[in-house]
Amino acid sequence: MNSDLLLNAKNKTAAKMLFVFGALIFTYTVLRAYLISITWDESQSYHEYIRNNIVLLQSYNTLSANNHILNTLGGIIFTSVFGVSEFTLRMPSLIAHLFFLFYSAKLVSTFGNKWISLSAFLILNLNPYLLDYFSLARGYGLSLGLMMPSIYYLYLLHVTNYKTKYAIASILFAELATLGNLTLLNYCIALFGAIFILLSYNNFKANNSFPLSIRNTLKQMLFPTLLLAIFMWFILPISFGLKDANALFFGGEQGFWKDTVGTIIPRLWYGLDFSYWLQRSTKGFFLLILLTSTAFVGIKFAKNKKTNGNLFLGSLLLLFFLIILSTVVQHYVFGTLYLIERGVLFLFVLLMLVFVFFINELVIERKKFQNVIHVFASIIFIHFMFSLNLKYVYEWKDDCETKEMLRDLEKLKQQPTEKFNLSIDVPLALESSINYYRIVNKLSWLNQVMWSKKINYLNDYFFLRPGDLATANKDSLEILKTYPVTKNVLAKPKYPFNKTSVILDSTILLNTNEIFFNLDSSVEYSPGYKHIFTDSLPYKNSILSCKIEFQAPKIFTGNVYLITSYQNNEGLYLWVNTRLNDFFFDINKASTAYFTSIIPAEVKAGDELSIYIWNPNKQEMQLKKIQLKWINYSFLKKN
Repeated sequence: MNSDLLLNAKNKTAAKMLFVFGALIFTYTVLRAYLISITWDESQSYHEYIRNNIVLLQSYNTLSANNHILNTLGGIIFTSVFGVSEFTLRMPSLIAHLFFLFYSAKLVSTFGNKWISLSAFLILNLNPYLLDYFSLARGYGLSLGLMMPSIYYLYLLHVTNYKTKYAIASILFAELATLGNLTLLNYCIALFGAIFILLSYNNFKANNSFPLSIRNTLKQMLFPTLLLAIFMWFILPISFGLKDANALFFGGEQGFWKDTVGTIIPRLWYGLDFSYWLQRSTKGFFLLILLTSTAFVGIKFAKNKKTNGNLFLGSLLLLFFLIILSTVVQHYVFGTLYLIERGVLFLFVLLMLVFVFFINELVIERKKFQNVIHVFASIIFIHFMFSLNLKYVYEWKDDCETKEMLRDLEKLKQQPTEKFNLSIDVPLALESSINYYRIVNKLSWLNQVMWSKKINYLNDYFFLRPGDLATANKDSLEILKTYPVTKNVLAKPKYPFNKTSVILDSTILLNTNEIFFNLDSSVEYSPGYKHIFTDSLPYKNSILSCKIEFQAPKIFTGNVYLITSYQNNEGLYLWVNTRLNDFFFDINKASTAYFTSIIPAEVKAGDELSIYIWNPNKQEMQLKKIQLKWINYSFLKKN
């Protein structure tokens, strides 16, 4: 049988329809990748890994799972060639989407009916939550895009007399998918088990003796086993490193049904007014697919009416159930959390593959079953049209107007004269994306954004979500703009401090004769500034504004920080940092960094303030000057 099943030569009309719809869907994801504002997770990956050219971590912390290996590698490659932008960071996911479209088309084009092929293609490709991840610089889209060719080569294994090369190709793509996102590790292991069972079954079915069947199976599985062993040697230390660092905290503990199934369903409906009965109906539909398709395959096996089609359907079901089993076993043996939300998307794709192949098998026997897939495809299409947007993605909707807000702020901002930059107060969910634009667009007038639990009126502006605004004192805020999609607001203090006193304006590190202080492989900490708080200098309602002049002979491959720390007799109680990387763009040229921080309210007389440079990777750089301003704000009393 010809292995090239894309755009089945028996039906050129189906080929053209799949191409047109695939092109339209891909155009949609390209437009979104170009237009949608950067999200928290994307920007955090850029801050920590992509711009520092870090693909594999040497140590792990609680946020290390945000390093999706292939996404980071792709981001490094494309930004180095085309420059940094949302679109270049998202190019790996767009390429993965081409894989997903291409190989899903190859799979459904094997169906005999062109309209069933088209309906199946729409079912597999038109879920808006799924499409979100092909427009984002995350590993989820990459893993799904690489899983689809893995499924395709599993299909070829069934229809080409079980050629080992297709088992190898399927496992290789599964391993690449796992490098896209570690949640696919369950898929990778389950796929290996399913292929082993399939080949064993085929050898026993050939009426070979038991020893010969085992020998043939082991011979066929030799290279796939070697591939998996090498991959496990590489990936398991990463998995355990993340687990030991408590980085795998994104998950549930209430059970597979409630966590895994329960959290994906609202997202698949993409913000549709969600009800208890809609959730129950969707769960029931998923169960119906699994139970009826399993019964169908069981009956065919019992009656010895096996075909390549229903045997492949059986393999998909086996793969699906092995993944569920491995997830549950890992939870009880290793304490691994159940997959939730976006981590479940690959299971949804597998379930939809089960559905479309099951319906196709039914249509072969009774054509009236084709109405089922057409009705379902129509529902999917209508839902997609209502969800269509070029503004936001479901999971990070709060971020969608960040870029617009910064454009507005740049137009209306009033730069303070007493400090080096202005600051904006934001919640945690908006911090990372604003800092991304601050860095990439070189907004030196904007301070590093640092979230705070409470609104601090020492900041110049505020960008707040509706929930944050509800807890604020609205009489103290002047709303400058409310954004239509998120209802986030840009605001400033209605009653700003009207008295400013520069308590200290000092150069705390300066070498004479324009000679720079060198930090190299032997120096991790620079000289700095220390101050013991007393009642002689006001520190309530005060800020520290710093200016740092430096240069380096090489682009940094790790973060270099300006540290501002506070400690008392009991030890360190606050540690604030800004990355000098944010201001470093040209090697061997003087760079200037600015940072403003608020002296915390908990400071008491006798506490110690320290300001210095921390260079944890001991990268070579030269410091010329650290200039510090201590500024106090108050209200001028009226006579």
